Amino acid sequence: MRLKVRSVRVAVARATGASLAAILLPAPLLAQTTDQPKRVDKIEVTGTNIKRVDTETASPIQIITADDLKRSGATTIAEALRNLPIANAGSLNDIATSNSFAVGSSSISLRGLGASATLILLNGRRLASYGLANGGQFQFVNLDTLPLAVVDRIEILKDGASAIYGSEAMAGVINIILRRDYTGLEASTTFSEKGDNLYRVWRAGGTAGFGDLAKDRYNFFVNFEHYDRDAVKFRQSEPFLTRPEYQSLLGIGTALSSNAYPGNYRRLAGTNPGFTGSLAAPGCTRPVGAACVFDQFADISTVPKGERNSGFFKFAWDITPNLSAFAEASISKNETTFTSAPSLLNEVGTSWFNVNTLDFNYINLIFPVGDPNNPYSTRVGYRHRFLELGATNIKVKTQADRYLAGLKGTFASWDWETAVLYMKSNTDVDYRGYLRASALQSLIDVGGYNFINPTANSPAVLAAVSPTAKNIGDSSISSFDFKASRELWQLPGGPMGLAFGLEHRKEKLNTQPDALFASGDIVGFGANSASGDRNVTSAYAELALPLTKTIEAQLAVRTDHYSDYGSSTTPKVGIKWKVLPSLALRGTYAEGFRAPSLPEISKSFSAGFYNNLPDSRRCPTTQAAADCQASVPVLFGANANLKAEESKSFTLGAVWEPVQDMAVTLDLYRIRRDNEIGLLDPSFLIANEARYPGYVQRGPVDVPGIPGPLVSFKSLYSNLGETTVKGLDLEIERRLTLGEYGKLRFLAVGNYVDSYMNSPNAGEPAVEYNGTYNQPRVRASALVTWTYKNWSMTPSMNYTGRFKLIGTPYETCVLTGIFDAGCEIKAWTTFNFFIQNEPIKNLLLSLSVQNFTDKQPPFDLNASTRMFNSTYHNPYGRYYTVGVTYKFK
Repeated sequence: MRLKVRSVRVAVARATGASLAAILLPAPLLAQTTDQPKRVDKIEVTGTNIKRVDTETASPIQIITADDLKRSGATTIAEALRNLPIANAGSLNDIATSNSFAVGSSSISLRGLGASATLILLNGRRLASYGLANGGQFQFVNLDTLPLAVVDRIEILKDGASAIYGSEAMAGVINIILRRDYTGLEASTTFSEKGDNLYRVWRAGGTAGFGDLAKDRYNFFVNFEHYDRDAVKFRQSEPFLTRPEYQSLLGIGTALSSNAYPGNYRRLAGTNPGFTGSLAAPGCTRPVGAACVFDQFADISTVPKGERNSGFFKFAWDITPNLSAFAEASISKNETTFTSAPSLLNEVGTSWFNVNTLDFNYINLIFPVGDPNNPYSTRVGYRHRFLELGATNIKVKTQADRYLAGLKGTFASWDWETAVLYMKSNTDVDYRGYLRASALQSLIDVGGYNFINPTANSPAVLAAVSPTAKNIGDSSISSFDFKASRELWQLPGGPMGLAFGLEHRKEKLNTQPDALFASGDIVGFGANSASGDRNVTSAYAELALPLTKTIEAQLAVRTDHYSDYGSSTTPKVGIKWKVLPSLALRGTYAEGFRAPSLPEISKSFSAGFYNNLPDSRRCPTTQAAADCQASVPVLFGANANLKAEESKSFTLGAVWEPVQDMAVTLDLYRIRRDNEIGLLDPSFLIANEARYPGYVQRGPVDVPGIPGPLVSFKSLYSNLGETTVKGLDLEIERRLTLGEYGKLRFLAVGNYVDSYMNSPNAGEPAVEYNGTYNQPRVRASALVTWTYKNWSMTPSMNYTGRFKLIGTPYETCVLTGIFDAGCEIKAWTTFNFFIQNEPIKNLLLSLSVQNFTDKQPPFDLNASTRMFNSTYHNPYGRYYTVGVTYKFK
């Protein structure tokens, strides 16, 4: 069912490790490309291992072709996926991860259930996770290590598929499918920028292939791609700086930081050194009145420097008519560099959590009388920006290597395939320009650091005060899989299809902080560590049942056994009913699971602290700020007794073709996830200390009748509450043939979230989060493509609805004045245009203009100094991409 042109769609997804769930697809069309086989009797689609003639199944699926990627203007896979209407809260954008445990990475979250509930596949097989877990807890695939140039299409399965693919496939599956083969030689390049030399991105690459599978029985091709993104500092991000929100909140145009270079003296309580405010130290290079100021926004990266290089190799060999061999290899090297203002220290001081002592470290700048940095007769505070150390710098280097080899063929009516896979991801993160507390404190104590003339400090002193610290994160996956399918006996609607398979894999993770982080010696930083490995063995089976000429059912079941937590068995059932030749109804029920991640269940720890925490057992009595707005350290880590998260998902939809070459699909969905793994809420722990002995540490009793003051929390990951999300997906597609004037295609895709209910702890009532921070109710996109002779033009639109600044339904927004308008982040609509021409044979020229109305992103008060929401918006404004491709044939 669907547009007739879809009958030639070839979905060559080589799904491994599971089978039935998405035998259930509704697929948008995919025209046959020159590097695909010209004759296909049966095909394989994402979400099933049963080859079939009809690509339409019971599950909703969205297809993004290579041409769609080009027309979108996206320069990375992650960027293209973030524009999906079903992408929601929980995605990571590498430009905004400098303060994240998972620094320098990108991920995607379907249905707002988080990246750990969205399974990413490459040619139907799993990928190694990023070596640094998000929040120190959730493992995910870093999309930035995947090649864009050789993507044939991306298939997004919009329902649960754990019965097909196992863990993580609760919110959906994204299967990135690369070119099957290629013959010839081509080179391409694109260059993007805002138009004022900002936000520049340059991509260049080439593909070379030899051998025709049909004639020579082999094909070999290689691809290389280079990606280079310029850094953009906040001070360069002009129209932001003139917006009243920025001027009001940050005072960027006038009120610069008094944490300056070389610094400012500050009067302390009970002293009178001869001034009442800030007084610049000698040598101030930027005085304002009596004080010295510093522009901290000059070094902050709005967009970090990024460089990526990737290579891909594929070989296919038809050994006999019934036996083929294939091999793939890829390597990706990424480097991302975040910069920010130089470190600072002042008389107020700063505190951070020490993992070893389960307490706060604290350091400040107060000079006693007689200190060489103190020219006054009383104690004095000091505010200093460590410009002598340079801008703070975080450099992330990631290398991902993947190797695959396999065989496939037919034997006695069976189609079979087997392969071995190994992939590793290694990440090193260097931190430069940050302060080492012990070294700096020892120098402050003896007046051994020259704050008045910082350049007089020796290189040895500067190196001791600010050493380079390195965190590492390594992960790997090695697997073996075998699957087979065939037709069985005849049913009233056609032959029954059967598939089964086996898979075994080993997962490893090693995340280790620098010793300076682990010892709590770097000012302002905590630490995260995780180490573990496990074996996973899976078996699955699938049936396709054409019960009548108009009704087809699909059944699947899968069992996964993990060497750490145990086993999960997940079923799926789907049905499709062609009510009329122009109308089909479909529906699915699927159970899913997410195995506890290695950081959650193996040897691991993370550290932080709770701010402004009310101690409900002391505050009503003492009314003290230390009890009513406490800052309490917390150390949290793995729990060997965790159970898997579990889900139940339902879809119910219709596919309607009112006229030829038009299709309208509407799908309702509901996903409920239970046993969610997280940390117990600290207020809940305080109220239930007896139920969780050892989780709350208190000092000695100092007020009769109430417990002693809070000292720290020790918490383990636990199976807690639940989330239920429901809504609808709508897709409308229309194709028109205009005769001598070419062809026209219209496509609109939308998602409406009806409800997002969450209960943070077991037994507590669920609360509606829909519309709160990062939870827009509506996302949509639309495009019109006109092809005429050697021209192609596509105007398009992307829309993200509004959502509130508050992160939970319990919060109250009290902003006034310039920040009024309902305390919400406004809806954002951008309009884009793409044009492509082939002026001479084999030469393609293209121009993309994104956001051609130059609409600025909505102001986001929660986004720190960046002030735009990197999950849904970008700062580029009107953005141009020019592309050139030449095929040497």
